[in-house]
Amino acid sequence: MGGKNHQPCSSYLKNSTRLSRFLSLATVRLETANVRLEDVILCELDGETGDTAPIIENLRASIDELNSMSACVADLRGQMDENGYEDLPSLKTVDLAAVGDSLVTSQRVDQIRWNEAQEIMCSGGFYRMLDTFDERIAMLRSDTERLITQIEIVVALPGQVHRVLEENRVGNIRPAFAKLYTGWHNFHALFLASALISTELWYSFNNFGSLTDDLANRRVA
Repeated sequence: MGGKNHQPCSSYLKNSTRLSRFLSLATVRLETANVRLEDVILCELDGETGDTAPIIENLRASIDELNSMSACVADLRGQMDENGYEDLPSLKTVDLAAVGDSLVTSQRVDQIRWNEAQEIMCSGGFYRMLDTFDERIAMLRSDTERLITQIEIVVALPGQVHRVLEENRVGNIRPAFAKLYTGWHNFHALFLASALISTELWYSFNNFGSLTDDLANRRVA
């Protein structure tokens, strides 16, 4: 999704776009796993036994995409090291709090995640943001692996998956799924906020205007 592509631009754009792409692919695999789970439930409600293998297959594929994302973070960090990367000077001049207020008001970004991304960028720059991505990816990987372990238990009960979920029996995977989905929701919101901050800084540095209509020329005094 182009709206989540990260800066820095110029020579870094290829790696930053790959980063966003792997995030999207990992999410697609997670959603596909959920669809396959729903297929199993629907089959069972019709008195049949659904194929549970695709659920785990897609969750493992989601982990593979997360691993690719981690490798991409490393590639981007290595490229930054090689090029002697420094954050844009606009990081010290753009009023990110005001930009965030405008974007929140227009429902383009989550307030909590904008504040989080702003704090990360202002205290440690894009290098610290990459460190944060690595941490969140590791958490998502761990939560996905934990969900796979629990699903392997419940799918050992052919035709009973819907009853385990509906009656809160031993093996209920709803809590694990909920934790993973919440982790993904928060990561998506943070990633988007970070991308918008980086984009705003790039626009300002190159005099390309602003992501906001009313704050294009506002700067910190």
